[in-house]
Amino acid sequence: MLDGPRRLPLIALGALGALIALILAGIYIYREIGTLTVSASTPVILFTDAGNSNQIDGLTWDGQRAGKVTEIPSPFQPVCQTTGTTEVCSSPPVGGGAPPLNSAESSNPDGSLFVAFPNFYDRSGRVVATLKGGPYSDPAVGEYFVGTWADDDHHYCQVQPRFGGAAAVTGTLQLTIPGGAPRDVVHIGSQAASENTLTIGACSVLADRALLVQAATSGFGGNTIDQYWVVQLSSGHVLWTRDLRGAGVARVIASRDGRYVAEVPTSGATTIFGPSGSVVGHVSGLVEAFSWDGSLAVVVSSGGASVVRWNDGTVVWTVPTGEGLSGFQPEPGGTNFAIRTVNGALYVVSAAGRVIAQRDVPGLLGCIPAQAGACFR
Repeated sequence: MLDGPRRLPLIALGALGALIALILAGIYIYREIGTLTVSASTPVILFTDAGNSNQIDGLTWDGQRAGKVTEIPSPFQPVCQTTGTTEVCSSPPVGGGAPPLNSAESSNPDGSLFVAFPNFYDRSGRVVATLKGGPYSDPAVGEYFVGTWADDDHHYCQVQPRFGGAAAVTGTLQLTIPGGAPRDVVHIGSQAASENTLTIGACSVLADRALLVQAATSGFGGNTIDQYWVVQLSSGHVLWTRDLRGAGVARVIASRDGRYVAEVPTSGATTIFGPSGSVVGHVSGLVEAFSWDGSLAVVVSSGGASVVRWNDGTVVWTVPTGEGLSGFQPEPGGTNFAIRTVNGALYVVSAAGRVIAQRDVPGLLGCIPAQAGACFR
């Protein structure tokens, strides 16, 4: 049995160990809530802050650095700074204040720009452009960003109009930049009466391609796809198209450059088409998204959701059981995936199946939703 004098050093060592653990924990926490400082060319995953709706946080794709990207208080919201145990608050200038960032809804692929309607912001919180008119405002729906970001991080595609009128109207694919004048690319497909039936599946300035998807109207065919077109952005020329009326295809998913197109049925196997419109593979399950280089796919099947190397069916990583699938974001220029689950967990997964980083995020700005609004639930 140990006597008193021998117990004291052990107690002291235990306390020292606890202190070291607290210090290390403190350093870790500090790094997490500190400012994320990276070059403007470094791609960053952007997400809303869990405790501050006016703050945008970021994480580098290697999982090594994370922290606050920018904070823009709404008018009349106090700005507070804490030094030691003293908190000093001051009111922001009245008039001309930026809107709160709790409406942040979309970032470009590398996270250098994001939208909080009606403004485009850079990472410093500076307003670089403002959305006006066009398809952004609808009396029945509200105001929101309708663009699909291009893979050059500067342009985005949009369809005009967003909804059909009293009768179906021909859709127009447009290419534009924040604050720029939209350029009509091609008049194609249709927006059904008071519906959004023509959408953009891919917008690639780097590959000079876009994908437009025509859904059946809710009264004729339900939630199925009627047709899709792969279009050359520079000329508006239709490179290839497929008429799917009666084929029972529920969704069409494209790689970011439109090189691969997946026809996803309501159940069963997905068929993947290549750059020329010919079949290049089949996937057991429902494809939800492609990696940036097109080699990997997020696939949902009866066994759950997984990242799969679709050309040979190799399962790279599986979403933890019971967490569900909310949305995804491919690493620009790389093969990693950011995957958000229904319970708000964000996983950054490598092409080898290694979890590079994991954290909880309320909303993922660059997210491609598994279902409408899922990225921000």
